[in-house]
Formats: sequence, structure tokens, C-alpha cells
Amino acid sequence: MIRGAKVAKDDTIYNNPDAVEGMTAAEEVELRDELQRALKAADMSPERVYRWRLQAVLSGFQDFTWGLKVVLMTTGAAAVIQGWTQSSINTSGLGWADDFGLRVDLDNPNLNRGNTLYFGLINAAPFLVGSVLGLIINDQLQWFAKGRRPALIFAGVVSFASFIGSAYCTSPSQLLVCRIILGIGVAAKASIAPILAAEATEDRLRGQSLAIWQFMDTVGIWLGFSFNLATFGSWRAATAAPAIPTIVFILLAYLSPESPHFLLRKSDFVGAFKSYRRLRNTDIQACRDFWRTHSQLQYETEMEQRRQNPIPQGEPESEDRWPREELYQDQLKRSSWFQQMVNLFRLPYSKRACVTAGIPIVGQILCGVNAITFYSSELFKDPHATNNYEIFSEKAAWLSFGFGLANMLFTVLAFLYIDTKGRRFLLLPSLAGVTISLLALAFCFYAPETRESLRTGLVTFFIIFFTAFYSIGLGPVPFTLSAEVFPLATRGSGMSFMVFLNFFLLGILIPFVPSLTHSFGGGDSNHGRTNLLCFFAFLSAVCFLLSFAYVRATSRPKLVEMAYIFAVPTKDHWRFQLIDMRRWIVRRWFFLDRSAIEPQFVTWAVSHLHNQAQDSQSEEQNLVQPNGRNQTLSEMQPVGQNGSAVPLFNVHNGL
Repeated sequence: MIRGAKVAKDDTIYNNPDAVEGMTAAEEVELRDELQRALKAADMSPERVYRWRLQAVLSGFQDFTWGLKVVLMTTGAAAVIQGWTQSSINTSGLGWADDFGLRVDLDNPNLNRGNTLYFGLINAAPFLVGSVLGLIINDQLQWFAKGRRPALIFAGVVSFASFIGSAYCTSPSQLLVCRIILGIGVAAKASIAPILAAEATEDRLRGQSLAIWQFMDTVGIWLGFSFNLATFGSWRAATAAPAIPTIVFILLAYLSPESPHFLLRKSDFVGAFKSYRRLRNTDIQACRDFWRTHSQLQYETEMEQRRQNPIPQGEPESEDRWPREELYQDQLKRSSWFQQMVNLFRLPYSKRACVTAGIPIVGQILCGVNAITFYSSELFKDPHATNNYEIFSEKAAWLSFGFGLANMLFTVLAFLYIDTKGRRFLLLPSLAGVTISLLALAFCFYAPETRESLRTGLVTFFIIFFTAFYSIGLGPVPFTLSAEVFPLATRGSGMSFMVFLNFFLLGILIPFVPSLTHSFGGGDSNHGRTNLLCFFAFLSAVCFLLSFAYVRATSRPKLVEMAYIFAVPTKDHWRFQLIDMRRWIVRRWFFLDRSAIEPQFVTWAVSHLHNQAQDSQSEEQNLVQPNGRNQTLSEMQPVGQNGSAVPLFNVHNGL
């Protein structure tokens, strides 16, 4: 445990064996091998080991422990359920409406406005209910169930019951009740599963592990459309189909290790270490991550308490309490759910993290992909269709299947490069491409209906074009950022709020897409679709500008070192993007200088905060500490990976 704590302080310390008394040769070899495996998996090794990028990625997962593999499979199964649910709602919608006698005209919703809104409400119910209940009860559910793993099992059982119940409904009201129940399970899985993956995975492969969520979500969408082709015309079978992966999910969640972070919250230190031991290959790695997480939780809590109760100028600072006391656990017992949510918007770190995660979360909804997902069957329909069953023609089913397949395949690119290139690097080109493709798709509906093959070909081509750009960044990045950017002490609350924001906007958008289409077109469905897609393109362009200004690069630091990135004020982040990054772009891409090294924001942030800390120390050099002498910078701040003192937190900059 002592050796693990020393390695946690600086995990390059094994290059100097004398620095850690008692470290065995086997431990040194394992730590070096861990670093080499991560470099090879990221394709950053000095020697090119793999010919194909996919080989490099898969090699990293081969060395994971069985416990970590089960955690990642659990996350993937949860994502498959969510994607399959979306496609089943798409393919079953107008089928149950006809069976239950609910007259719906999506081209002219004003003819049966009440029925159209009711139809949209039933489709959106899982996400509207999930957004509200997920925000309120998710944390309580985990405490009541005594862990993230039992909460996931409960979510799986609730989802399974709702899928089976939906297949036996005989009225729209019964289906609405089943969809409301489904919302509880959907929100719990979306809030808990990505956090479990982020907390369990090794830091150097965290992005790829979190990208599993979006990739498997696209797999679920594709499987849902594939099942629709196999059982064409049976909306009851399509509604019950997500129960198949739900059974697998419940089994995997039962076998999965508990989150060590959650066990630390409960002061179950023995359980937390045992969980880390199932997730890591050796004892020294488990001890290192145990101490790193525990210390960071206590340190964040003490810094926040000092910020709330600052020491008057001229008085000596009190001695650090975080190495000796369970500050985080004590504060957690005293704080309510409401106080935890308020902290997200009150603390500078949490506010910047909310902005970084919130812009892509909102952009994912406002780009219109969910409107295409939920209404693709209507979008691809035969223009001469006269009833709802004709809308679900074989052609529409095949085109929806192609949309799901393209979404899945292009997400592989993000899965391969999300750690090496970074989240921000994938997000910005994705938003730009989505904006352009939406504009192109919008005007495809002006193709004459008499030339149906031309119209179908254009729509299909630009939807695939749109899907490609969406899948490489705007699809996987939002939930990846949401699961990693928040402080450890408020990560659960932050992720719950991001899921609430995503699901709530989705639930609001779905019922009104037909009405918006009709309103934008003045009764002309083609004109309405064009204007609606142009509106989505405008919103995507706005999200691109906001992402450039406020979304921070998070691919390099460890999960416990995110404070470096979010300690930098927003204006300084702009300066980095407009000066340092601009210089590199001009050298690298305009002058084709291959020797130009891309500046990393986390490195720049460490240097920036280091300079700030030195300035603060020089200004306060006359302040004497309780031990009768001034503290040096290395005593005030933790030691970084390179052995130099770096300011993880600085009371003077508002953290």
C-alpha cells in the first residue's frame, strides 16, 4: 500500500527503483509494461508495431483483466438496449397507431392535431420521464441498491418488464404506461453505465472505453432495423425485441465488479481495493489507483471548504486535513441531492465542466439526428402511400437499415482515434460536416416526385454523408466528455444532469417534429422538410462556434488530473486556441512543416498554472505558515509525472 501511494504520487518513479523502498523487480516490470502497452495501443510507440490502427486498439483490450472486460461488456449491452429501443419506436410507431385506431397524418398534423401530439408523446415518453426521474432518483437509487451494479440490474429488470408489457398492450394508454416505466430503466442505464466504465478503465484508454457506449448504441440501432426487416409488419415483435439484449445485460451486470469510486464514497475501503484488484493486473496497480482516487476526493473537498471559508489575509493557513480525515465522506453525509446539484453551477471547475460537456450534449439533439432516427421510415416513405402500413414499405425498411449500418460503421473511426486525436479534434470537423450535409439534404426534397429514383438516391446519399460526419464526433464525444470532465466528488450528479439535458431535449423535440415540419412548410411537406433541416443546420453551426470557444481538450490527462484543464479561466483558453493553436495550424497545414509539434492544452495548462502559483507565492512570501516558515511550491502542491511541482489546485485562482 505504501509503495502504491508513492507510485500514485508520480507513476514514473519506477524508473528510479531506489526512490521506492521495497519495490520488487516484478512490480517495476509490470508498471513499465503497462506504459508500453498503452503506447502501443495508442500507436505512439517509438517503433511501429502494428500495420493497422484497429490492431493497435484491440491489443490494448487484450491485456485487460476479466473484471474490466465484463464492465465494458456491461456498458456495451446497456448501449445496445438504448439503440434498439430507439429503432423499435421508429419501426413500430405507425403500426400500433393503426391497430389502436389512432388516426395520425404526419404530413398534415393539423387534421388530427390531438392524435398527432398524443402519438408523439407516447414515442417520447421514455425520454421525457427518464430525463426527470433520472435526474432526481438516480443517485438515490444507487444508494438504496448499495452500488452502481445493483442499480444497473434493477434498471435491466424494469426495462425487460416494460418491453414485454408493451407487446401485449391493447390501447394507447396502456402503451403510454409501459413507456413511462421504460423511462426509468433507460435513464438509469444511460447515467450509470458510462460512469462505471470511466471509473473502471485505465486512464490511457479511457476514451476508447467510453466510445464503446456510442458504438454499441449504433449497433443497437442497426440490430433494431435488421429485426424489423426479419419481422416486417409486426409492431408487437419490434416492441418486444429489445428484451433480448436486456437478458444479456442483466447477466453481465450481475457478474461485473462494483465501482471502486462508489465504494470509496461509502468508506468501504476494503471493498474498493478488492474491486480495483479485479480491474487491474497486479497489486501495485490496484494500490496506486486506490490511493490516487481516495486522495483526490479528500483534496477536492478540502479545497472547496477553504474556498467557502477563506482565511483572512494576514492569518496563517491551517494545516492540511485531507491526508488524515475522510472529508469527502463526511461532507457527502451532510449534503442533500439539491446541494449536490447546486454545486455543479456554483464551483468554477464544475461550471466549466458543465459548459464543456453541455454544448456537445445539446448539439447532439439539435443537429436533427434523432428526428431522422425516429422518423426515417416516414422520411423514406413512398410519396404515393395512402396509409400507415404503406409508409412502412420494404424500400423504407431497407433504407432505414442502411442508415443504421452506416451509423455503426462510421462510428468505428471515432472508436479508433478518440484517444490519439482527442475529443475536441473529432467534434469540430463533425459539427462542420453535419452542418454542410444538412443543408445539402434539405434541398434534395425539391427533386421532382415524378423522378422517384433520383429523389431517393439523393436523399440516401446525403443521409449517409450526414451520418458519416455525425458518427465520427458528435455521436461518441458528448457522453465521453460527460463521464470524465466533472470532479470526482460531483461526477455522479454531473452525469445525471447531462443525461437529463439530453433526454429532456429529445423528449421535447420528438412530439413536435411533425408539427414543426408542417409549420415550416405552410402545408407543403417537401418545403417543410427543407426548412426544418435548414433550421437544424443553423443550430449545428451555432454549436460549432460554441464548441470552438468553450469545449476543452480532455484526451491526455488522467481522470484525477482534469483539474489542470478546468482550472484555466475561459479567456485564457481562448488565448490558447487563438494564438498557440493558430500558430501550429499555420505552420503545419499552410507551410507543411511536419516538424511542427501540436501544442497540448493540458501541458499548456500545467505551465500556465505553475506560473500563476509562482506569482502568488512571490506576492505572499511574507506570510508565515504555522510551522514557522514559508512553504515551498513543492510542499504546497502535488508532484506531477515529470517529478516537478505542478499546481493541481490553487486556492487563489478560485477553485
